[in-house]
Amino acid sequence: MTPIRPATAADMAAVADLWHEGWHAGHAGHVPDGLTAARTLAAFHERTPARVSDTTVAVSDTGELLGFVMVVGDEVEQVFVGPAARGTGLAGVLLAEAERQAAALGFDVAWLAVVAGNARARRFYEKCGWVDGGELPYEVTAGGKTYVSPCRRYEKRVAPGAARVYVDMVGDLFHAGHVALLREARRHGDRLVVGVLSDDTAAAYKRRPIMTLAERVAVIEACRYVDEVVADAPFLVTEDFLAAHAITTVVHGDDLSPEGAETVYGPAVAAGTFVTVPRTSSISTTQLIERVLDAPGPAVPPSTSPSSPSPSRSPGEVTTTTAGADPELDQRLSDELDAFNAAATPGIAPAEELTVRVETDGELIAGASGWTWGQAAGIGMTWVRHDRRGSGIGARLLAAFESEAADRGCTHVFVTSFTFQAPEFYHRLGYEEIFRWESIPTPGRDDVHLRKDL
Repeated sequence: MTPIRPATAADMAAVADLWHEGWHAGHAGHVPDGLTAARTLAAFHERTPARVSDTTVAVSDTGELLGFVMVVGDEVEQVFVGPAARGTGLAGVLLAEAERQAAALGFDVAWLAVVAGNARARRFYEKCGWVDGGELPYEVTAGGKTYVSPCRRYEKRVAPGAARVYVDMVGDLFHAGHVALLREARRHGDRLVVGVLSDDTAAAYKRRPIMTLAERVAVIEACRYVDEVVADAPFLVTEDFLAAHAITTVVHGDDLSPEGAETVYGPAVAAGTFVTVPRTSSISTTQLIERVLDAPGPAVPPSTSPSSPSPSRSPGEVTTTTAGADPELDQRLSDELDAFNAAATPGIAPAEELTVRVETDGELIAGASGWTWGQAAGIGMTWVRHDRRGSGIGARLLAAFESEAADRGCTHVFVTSFTFQAPEFYHRLGYEEIFRWESIPTPGRDDVHLRKDL
């Protein structure tokens, strides 16, 4: 693990250099232009020496500065990691040290300001358990002038003892909406406790579940966001229940009325520890049941009946069909391969899509799509509008893709490009050719495969 230690005066010049580079990468275009202009390298070197007592640094074995964090009271004021350490997990280590320092000063909750337009930083903090507390007009003085940066205030409980979050559900026909709720709930603490309501409890206020309590518990326990499951949880949450399970926060979807929240989660509402998160309205157990009921049955040829096989096809006969686009087949293959890959790589998060959009005035001018899985990232498609090619937009597009991949823990990225497309573009950005298929798609044209270490 990279060593971290309190900064010394000798570190501060390197801190100023990294702070300048990191600040402009995350703030340019998202804060007032006057503030961006005032944040010169010289300005950072002028203000940094006085911050030595607030600063903790991470250094390599050779003494190179890899990152730093600044803490002032309960505010985690700055977190920056240099290019050599991005994607290594160092940012998380520095942030955890900042949280420890705030807790050591006696604060229960730490906070930080994130520029609203810095989506990558906001995702990082949310992955680390920080919660978006809303808009924060952050006043900054630079060059003798005061500017207001449009920020979001993020908070996290840092007091000793794990923050335990509770959410309850029926969890019938466990689906993507349930997963989204659990993922959002988990971000509000260190451990997620899920209460699963019994069949009779569910039937008392909605329909009886299709899956048994044991089946629902088994599925919910398998969700990676869940740490503990309480089977046959009470419908009305009491102080004794919260105390017995050491619950610090109760989470529910935002579809519950204030009156309903007070009725079901009264002690948490009164204590100010009840939190709502967005509900996924695009899917529900009821909708899934309706889909099944509305789905057409298999077509039966007029010459046959459901009980008799077709005279031209023997029972169990294997058939092979070729066709054009088949979205249903694509989805089935994807699902089957995902299941196989998950079984073969225990402990590794499933593959995730990664997309980048570059727009101006609401119009798309460039985009990239691909995936991350474990330590690897892959670029599937990239495109830059013809009139913006050669303007640096393509490099910006790939930099954003690579940065997000590194934040997800990837150490390298792959891409393929035909010789009539843009292999030289990738070469200029540090990609190395690892092999090529010749004469694809036609003689004289090749399919070039490239890789870059992040």
